[in-house]
Amino acid sequence: MCRHYNLPNPLTEYLYHGHPHVVRDLSTLSITLGPYEAYYAHDKTTASWANLPPNLEKALLGRLVSQDGSKTVWKNGGRDAPSFVSLGADGSYFMRTVAGGGSWDLKSKEKEEGMNGTNKFLEESRDFTGVAGLYLFPHNPASYILLLTSGKAFSNLPEYTWADYNKMAPHLPRLKQSASPIPCVPSQPSQPAPQQQQQYQRQPSHAPPAPGCCPNAPTTASHNCCPQTPQNGSLVVGLPPSYVNPLNNRFYNIGYGVGYGQPVHVIQPQPAMANPQVGPRYYTFDPAQGPVQVAPPGGPAPVVYR
Repeated sequence: MCRHYNLPNPLTEYLYHGHPHVVRDLSTLSITLGPYEAYYAHDKTTASWANLPPNLEKALLGRLVSQDGSKTVWKNGGRDAPSFVSLGADGSYFMRTVAGGGSWDLKSKEKEEGMNGTNKFLEESRDFTGVAGLYLFPHNPASYILLLTSGKAFSNLPEYTWADYNKMAPHLPRLKQSASPIPCVPSQPSQPAPQQQQQYQRQPSHAPPAPGCCPNAPTTASHNCCPQTPQNGSLVVGLPPSYVNPLNNRFYNIGYGVGYGQPVHVIQPQPAMANPQVGPRYYTFDPAQGPVQVAPPGGPAPVVYR
């Protein structure tokens, strides 16, 4: 179901394309509205826009191959397609592509400390693969939410939104960019492979180290080459921190913000079973002693275990 009101005429034409019902894929449809009837709308196969800031439209046309009512083709095998677009006040915008490229212009960066810090963060970033989106608000030029694919968010929002934001922000999932030109989606945590219960003594298992970890460090040894995830994180609101990454990836840092730890399921090894000297085992139940081993009817004496 799709309901709307007072949309720009070109956007309405894009949604219906001459049909009585919306013909776009609603499951992947994203629409960004801006001032002066500006918009950018797209689903997994098409895109439409109007009245965009000149620099943003230039960035779009530089990545476009062809466009009609049924299909929009982008360069680089579709990886140059915009997957996230946000429109702010005074011609400000942020655009991210499927491949992690993009374009942005934050008009308020000289006026607001938070926006200035966000602009510096974007300038120093190698690419936008670690940025899920930068949400701008035309009616609140100084407000924004910078969302990273790690699930961390940094923001400058009006005070009346803090209560709801504080409930939501600690529970944001990790995100990933799909191959389709749509915004990042929650990444499913990998499920551990089911372990088969062994009848005899378990052999110790050695889990592979995390990427970037010390390969030969003992499990119990103190080391600091692996990025640590805090179990009791705190909500981060405001400027994004300085990101330092030994693997030359500016977005890989889990030392700030909310940390999430996966539950660890420990299966205790079963004790090794003794080997009987002879024959099967027979038991009877004594109310005072519980199960008591006895000789089988007409059989030898009870089995003795070493």
